[in-house]
Amino acid sequence: MILTEIISGILSGLAYALISSVFVIFLSMTFKYFTNETFPWFVSTAIGLGIVGISGGLLAILDEPTPLSITRILVASLVLVWATNQGDKLATLLPKKKIHFGMISRHNYLALKVPDERDIIDIPGKPRVGMAVKKELAGKEFLLPADIPREEIVNRLRRRLLADWGLGDAELELDQQGRFGFFAISAREQGLSGDLREGSVAVPMMCDAIPIGLASGDIVMVYSGNEVLLESAEVRGVNEASKTVTLILDSKDLQKCIGKEATRIVVLPIIGRKLMVNEIMTRNVRTVTPQASIAQAVSLLSQYKIGCVVVVEEGKPIGILTDGDVLQRIEKNHPDINSTKARSWMTHPIVEISPNSSVEEAMAIMRNRNVKKLPVTSEGSLVGILTSNDIFRASSFMS
Repeated sequence: MILTEIISGILSGLAYALISSVFVIFLSMTFKYFTNETFPWFVSTAIGLGIVGISGGLLAILDEPTPLSITRILVASLVLVWATNQGDKLATLLPKKKIHFGMISRHNYLALKVPDERDIIDIPGKPRVGMAVKKELAGKEFLLPADIPREEIVNRLRRRLLADWGLGDAELELDQQGRFGFFAISAREQGLSGDLREGSVAVPMMCDAIPIGLASGDIVMVYSGNEVLLESAEVRGVNEASKTVTLILDSKDLQKCIGKEATRIVVLPIIGRKLMVNEIMTRNVRTVTPQASIAQAVSLLSQYKIGCVVVVEEGKPIGILTDGDVLQRIEKNHPDINSTKARSWMTHPIVEISPNSSVEEAMAIMRNRNVKKLPVTSEGSLVGILTSNDIFRASSFMS
């Protein structure tokens, strides 16, 4: 008798579950697709049992604790849990939901806009980013392909922030409309190698007479006996206990220090010391030819997470193409970026600067000409590029 009831319960449980499984699979799949979360199995079980007239979910066993009823409800519940898992799996096979915000053309590119500086928060426990950098970052638009999964969009945007803005870390979330739901950043924890400019080295020097209050960023003159060993050097670290000072030197100054002993360090006034363009410029510049398509330029912007490419003809820079140029023109005209050439969209003639100019001069040119990127040229050839971001990073470190 009991065996008969159990067999009957199994069969009726399967029949009940099959009736409601289709709805549960659809419900679980839809929930997973839009929220990226697993639908709670106990909720799907209660809903599925309710469809076939069993109220209370698994607790319905208590209403009629017979072998037939218990077996029916348990079998139906197990099948509904399986249906919930199947819905999750099906959702992962569907194309990822694209972010509709910022869909700027039929070529499937996204423009993601950074929120106001008041909504950019600091990551707890990590170095804080200065307000000047936050203000510069606020409202910035990033151009990314729309035909990639949401997780990859977030990862690419994060890598772009770290690479272009010199941030130490970035945490962000995008909602279903493509807006920043959460955005937190931190400054880079400065090490020595990552911050040394090309051709420079960090050298520790012991000295019995270290000025009280000497700190990183000071400019000093170093004596060996009665002779001047170094006329000017930047301090990067001070260990008063071991009477050791870490200095930033170039190769010539390094040769002067070999076999010498520092006997006295004198702090120099920092007034009048100018930061030069060649100290902070980016040397590895991405370029395109005038005949290159806008699609090729956009591919470089996306691949290398940069904000501009320089248009070069016969080794000479003749124009510059920024992500802002691309965004504005695509939004306005919806052109075919595969056939449109870089020459037709580039900004020209270029506003350039010499590597031997001071950063103050560069800032003045940026203000007067209303630009944020200056190709750096020497004897007509492109040797680097200086952006407002480079200046912000350098000023943030020096401050």
